[in-house]
Amino acid sequence: MQFSEPKAETTSTAAKHNLAPLDTFLQNQIQAAVLAEQLIEEIRGMENAETTEVADLKNSCVSLEVHAKTLMDEKHYLGEKVTELSKTNDDLKRKFSVLLDQFQEYVTTQETK
Repeated sequence: MQFSEPKAETTSTAAKHNLAPLDTFLQNQIQAAVLAEQLIEEIRGMENAETTEVADLKNSCVSLEVHAKTLMDEKHYLGEKVTELSKTNDDLKRKFSVLLDQFQEYVTTQETK
């Protein structure tokens, strides 16, 4: 948009005081208002896009928090299972050791016969 240049009127009061005529002034004001309105609409559009982006990021954060909680629950569950399996493994090792000792004793007694 271009603002209108003041018309040269040498006999008017506006020209004597180096002022633009009223119609030119009003036209410039209207053009400035239209330009301001366009800028406001552009800013609103950018703001809406940013608001949508922020909302998307918040949703992603919530989703990640839920996923992190699920993973922590699974970690806790698996930790309990590992502890349980370790105890079972230790019990089996002891039983195997006893059986091995019994077998060794059996072999020893068979050799002596």
